[in-house]
Amino acid sequence: MKKYYLRIVFLIVLFIAPITVKAECNYKDRVRLQKLAGNVNFGYRYQETKYSVTFEIIVSNLTNEIYMIDRSTGKYHYSNNEDFTLTNYQSGDTIRFDFYAKDASCTDEKLFTNYVTLPTYNPYYSSDICKGIENFELCQKWLKHSMTYKEFYDGVTKYLNKQEIIPEPAKPEEEFNWDAIIEFWADYYLYILLTIIIVGGIILYFHDKKSDL
Repeated sequence: MKKYYLRIVFLIVLFIAPITVKAECNYKDRVRLQKLAGNVNFGYRYQETKYSVTFEIIVSNLTNEIYMIDRSTGKYHYSNNEDFTLTNYQSGDTIRFDFYAKDASCTDEKLFTNYVTLPTYNPYYSSDICKGIENFELCQKWLKHSMTYKEFYDGVTKYLNKQEIIPEPAKPEEEFNWDAIIEFWADYYLYILLTIIIVGGIILYFHDKKSDL
Protein backbone atom coordinates (compact mmCIF):
# COMPACT_ATOMS: atom_id res chain seq x y z
CA MET A 1 0.00 0.00 0.00
CA LYS A 2 2.84 2.35 0.84
CA LYS A 3 4.43 1.59 -2.53
CA TYR A 4 1.29 2.67 -4.40
CA TYR A 5 0.99 5.77 -2.27
CA LEU A 6 4.49 6.90 -3.20
CA ARG A 7 3.73 6.38 -6.88
CA ILE A 8 0.61 8.54 -6.65
CA VAL A 9 2.51 11.34 -4.88
CA PHE A 10 5.24 11.19 -7.56
CA LEU A 11 2.68 11.48 -10.38
CA ILE A 12 0.98 14.45 -8.71
CA VAL A 13 4.28 16.27 -8.28
CA LEU A 14 5.24 15.41 -11.84
CA PHE A 15 2.12 17.03 -13.30
CA ILE A 16 1.87 20.00 -10.94
CA ALA A 17 5.49 21.18 -10.75
CA PRO A 18 6.73 22.93 -13.91
CA ILE A 19 9.59 21.21 -15.64
CA THR A 20 12.28 23.59 -16.79
CA VAL A 21 14.98 22.42 -19.15
CA LYS A 22 17.68 24.94 -19.81
CA ALA A 23 19.77 24.52 -22.91
CA GLU A 24 23.46 24.70 -22.21
CA CYS A 25 25.73 27.22 -23.88
CA ASN A 26 28.03 25.03 -25.94
CA TYR A 27 31.76 25.65 -26.05
CA LYS A 28 31.85 26.79 -29.69
CA ASP A 29 29.18 29.44 -29.17
CA ARG A 30 30.77 30.66 -25.96
CA VAL A 31 34.18 31.10 -27.62
CA ARG A 32 32.62 32.96 -30.55
CA LEU A 33 30.68 35.29 -28.26
CA GLN A 34 33.73 35.89 -26.09
CA LYS A 35 35.63 36.94 -29.19
CA LEU A 36 32.87 39.40 -30.09
CA ALA A 37 33.01 40.86 -26.57
CA GLY A 38 36.80 41.15 -26.74
CA ASN A 39 36.53 43.10 -30.00
CA VAL A 40 34.51 45.91 -28.41
CA ASN A 41 36.61 49.08 -28.43
CA PHE A 42 36.58 52.00 -26.02
CA GLY A 43 37.79 55.55 -26.50
CA TYR A 44 37.20 58.77 -24.62
CA ARG A 45 37.05 62.51 -25.01
CA TYR A 46 36.70 65.25 -22.43
CA GLN A 47 35.18 68.66 -21.93
CA GLU A 48 37.24 71.07 -19.86
CA THR A 49 35.92 73.84 -17.66
CA LYS A 50 38.08 76.21 -15.61
CA TYR A 51 39.02 73.77 -12.87
CA SER A 52 37.63 70.39 -13.90
CA VAL A 53 36.85 68.02 -16.76
CA THR A 54 34.08 65.56 -17.53
CA PHE A 55 34.61 62.55 -19.76
CA GLU A 56 32.59 60.75 -22.39
CA ILE A 57 33.35 57.14 -23.32
CA ILE A 58 32.87 56.12 -26.94
CA VAL A 59 31.94 52.46 -27.50
CA SER A 60 32.30 50.73 -30.86
CA ASN A 61 31.91 47.18 -32.25
CA LEU A 62 29.21 46.12 -29.78
CA THR A 63 27.17 43.67 -31.87
CA ASN A 64 23.51 42.79 -31.51
CA GLU A 65 24.42 39.34 -30.15
CA ILE A 66 25.81 40.68 -26.89
CA TYR A 67 25.18 43.45 -24.40
CA MET A 68 27.23 45.03 -21.64
CA ILE A 69 26.65 46.28 -18.11
CA ASP A 70 28.37 49.38 -16.76
CA ARG A 71 29.13 48.32 -13.19
CA SER A 72 29.68 51.91 -12.05
CA THR A 73 26.06 52.80 -12.85
CA GLY A 74 24.36 49.39 -13.19
CA LYS A 75 23.05 50.37 -16.64
CA TYR A 76 22.61 47.89 -19.50
CA HIS A 77 23.83 48.94 -22.95
CA TYR A 78 22.87 47.44 -26.31
CA SER A 79 23.93 48.25 -29.84
CA ASN A 80 23.79 47.01 -33.42
CA ASN A 81 27.37 47.59 -34.58
CA GLU A 82 26.84 51.34 -34.22
CA ASP A 83 29.09 53.56 -32.11
CA PHE A 84 27.49 55.18 -29.10
CA THR A 85 28.59 57.48 -26.30
CA LEU A 86 28.33 57.16 -22.52
CA THR A 87 28.51 60.41 -20.57
CA ASN A 88 29.25 61.96 -17.21
CA TYR A 89 32.43 60.22 -16.06
CA GLN A 90 35.05 61.87 -13.87
CA SER A 91 38.82 62.06 -14.22
CA GLY A 92 40.65 59.19 -12.57
CA ASP A 93 37.61 56.88 -12.76
CA THR A 94 38.10 53.20 -13.58
CA ILE A 95 34.92 51.80 -15.13
CA ARG A 96 34.23 48.07 -15.33
CA PHE A 97 32.16 46.67 -18.19
CA ASP A 98 30.84 43.09 -18.09
CA PHE A 99 29.62 41.43 -21.29
CA TYR A 100 26.80 38.91 -21.67
CA ALA A 101 25.11 37.12 -24.57
CA LYS A 102 21.57 37.74 -25.72
CA ASP A 103 21.26 34.07 -26.68
CA ALA A 104 18.95 32.42 -24.14
CA SER A 105 21.22 29.40 -23.78
CA CYS A 106 24.20 31.60 -22.82
CA THR A 107 22.44 34.52 -21.17
CA ASP A 108 23.56 33.80 -17.61
CA GLU A 109 27.24 33.40 -18.45
CA LYS A 110 29.57 36.35 -18.23
CA LEU A 111 31.60 36.34 -21.42
CA PHE A 112 34.22 38.99 -20.83
CA THR A 113 35.20 41.93 -18.62
CA ASN A 114 36.93 45.10 -19.75
CA TYR A 115 38.11 48.16 -17.84
CA VAL A 116 38.45 51.77 -18.93
CA THR A 117 40.73 53.96 -16.80
CA LEU A 118 40.47 57.70 -17.35
CA PRO A 119 43.46 60.00 -16.76
CA THR A 120 43.55 62.15 -13.63
CA TYR A 121 43.17 65.87 -14.27
CA ASN A 122 45.44 68.42 -12.60
CA PRO A 123 43.23 71.48 -11.91
CA TYR A 124 46.22 73.74 -11.22
CA TYR A 125 48.19 73.13 -14.41
CA SER A 126 47.03 76.36 -16.08
CA SER A 127 47.94 78.61 -13.12
CA ASP A 128 50.01 81.70 -13.92
CA ILE A 129 52.91 80.33 -11.88
CA CYS A 130 53.30 77.52 -14.45
CA LYS A 131 53.85 79.86 -17.38
CA GLY A 132 57.19 79.12 -18.99
CA ILE A 133 57.66 75.84 -17.11
CA GLU A 134 54.84 73.79 -18.66
CA ASN A 135 57.13 70.75 -18.87
CA PHE A 136 57.65 70.69 -15.09
CA GLU A 137 55.91 67.69 -13.51
CA LEU A 138 53.53 69.68 -11.29
CA CYS A 139 52.43 71.78 -14.27
CA GLN A 140 51.30 68.82 -16.41
CA LYS A 141 47.61 68.68 -17.34
CA TRP A 142 47.30 64.99 -16.43
CA LEU A 143 48.78 64.36 -13.00
CA LYS A 144 47.47 62.33 -10.09
CA HIS A 145 47.90 64.17 -6.78
CA SER A 146 45.94 65.24 -3.71
CA MET A 147 47.65 68.59 -3.10
CA THR A 148 45.89 71.74 -2.03
CA TYR A 149 46.59 74.82 -4.11
CA LYS A 150 48.98 76.09 -1.42
CA GLU A 151 50.95 72.84 -1.51
CA PHE A 152 51.02 73.00 -5.29
CA TYR A 153 52.12 76.67 -5.25
CA ASP A 154 54.88 75.95 -2.72
CA GLY A 155 56.13 73.03 -4.79
CA VAL A 156 56.34 75.08 -7.99
CA THR A 157 57.95 78.02 -6.14
CA LYS A 158 60.60 75.71 -4.70
CA TYR A 159 61.34 74.43 -8.19
CA LEU A 160 61.62 77.98 -9.59
CA ASN A 161 63.95 79.08 -6.78
CA LYS A 162 66.12 76.05 -7.34
CA GLN A 163 66.37 76.87 -11.04
CA GLU A 164 67.45 80.45 -10.27
CA ILE A 165 70.31 79.57 -7.90
CA ILE A 166 71.92 76.96 -10.08
CA PRO A 167 75.03 78.72 -11.45
CA GLU A 168 76.09 78.18 -14.99
CA PRO A 169 79.19 76.01 -15.15
CA ALA A 170 82.28 78.23 -15.38
CA LYS A 171 84.45 77.79 -18.40
CA PRO A 172 87.95 76.71 -17.39
CA GLU A 173 90.64 79.30 -18.11
CA GLU A 174 92.97 78.27 -20.84
CA GLU A 175 96.61 78.31 -19.67
CA PHE A 176 99.35 79.36 -22.06
CA ASN A 177 101.10 76.18 -23.11
CA TRP A 178 104.83 76.98 -23.18
CA ASP A 179 105.78 73.33 -23.45
CA ALA A 180 103.97 73.02 -26.77
CA ILE A 181 105.72 76.12 -28.14
CA ILE A 182 109.16 74.89 -27.08
CA GLU A 183 108.49 71.49 -28.58
CA PHE A 184 107.30 73.06 -31.84
CA TRP A 185 110.44 75.27 -32.01
CA ALA A 186 112.73 72.31 -31.38
CA ASP A 187 111.14 70.36 -34.24
CA TYR A 188 110.92 73.14 -36.82
CA TYR A 189 113.43 75.85 -35.93
CA LEU A 190 115.72 75.08 -38.91
CA TYR A 191 112.81 75.48 -41.32
CA ILE A 192 111.72 78.67 -39.59
CA LEU A 193 115.23 80.21 -39.73
CA LEU A 194 115.67 79.19 -43.35
CA THR A 195 112.33 80.76 -44.25
CA ILE A 196 113.27 84.00 -42.45
CA ILE A 197 116.65 84.16 -44.27
CA ILE A 198 115.11 83.55 -47.70
CA VAL A 199 112.29 86.04 -47.20
CA GLY A 200 114.73 88.62 -45.78
CA GLY A 201 117.10 88.12 -48.69
CA ILE A 202 114.34 88.65 -51.20
CA ILE A 203 113.23 91.82 -49.44
CA LEU A 204 116.80 93.20 -49.38
CA TYR A 205 117.35 92.32 -53.03
CA PHE A 206 114.31 94.25 -54.18
CA HIS A 207 115.13 97.12 -51.83
CA ASP A 208 118.68 97.46 -53.22
CA LYS A 209 117.44 97.19 -56.76
CA LYS A 210 114.93 99.97 -56.14
CA SER A 211 117.67 102.16 -54.65
CA ASP A 212 119.86 101.75 -57.76
CA LEU A 213 117.05 103.13 -59.88
